[in-house]
Amino acid sequence: MPSAHRSRRWPDMGRSEAGNAWTRPADVRVAVRRRWPVLLANLLAGQDWEPLPVPLRGPGPAEVGERLADVQAWAAEWEQAGRGPLRVEYKRVGGRLIGTNQIPCRAWLDDYDRAWEFLGTRQQIRWLTEIVEQTKAECPRLLGWLERHPVKALLRHEAQCCIACLAGRDGRRYLWI
Repeated sequence: MPSAHRSRRWPDMGRSEAGNAWTRPADVRVAVRRRWPVLLANLLAGQDWEPLPVPLRGPGPAEVGERLADVQAWAAEWEQAGRGPLRVEYKRVGGRLIGTNQIPCRAWLDDYDRAWEFLGTRQQIRWLTEIVEQTKAECPRLLGWLERHPVKALLRHEAQCCIACLAGRDGRRYLWI
């Protein structure tokens, strides 16, 4: 995902490192981004949101004791992520040696608005809403295509915006980059 489209408010709070298989908020963003076309199609079809769970890989009981500082840093990332659009579910791990601890086990997105905030796509949703309204008014028979291909519609809209931005007022002057 290009950095221009990342949410400024909820940045990728840490990336997975090679050798660390624990899920990070950036990994959840990638997983949800893969579902973007389905989420858009569901929105356009008028489907109610069903909470979207994303399972998290985290440390096991032995790792909590062996890598306590890493586990604490990882848990702090999830605590911060839980203050934003994600809801973080916790589970108990541990036992006799280190006691029991609560660690993140699942991240949830509870509605469309939180999904758009998490993905940093609110502007694209506004554009898609405008496209739908214009299509309803001017050519309602295309609504079915729009529901099946929302990403294509957004890409065409973005391309048209770029062309309009590059063209001068009379459409004859261009800004060459």
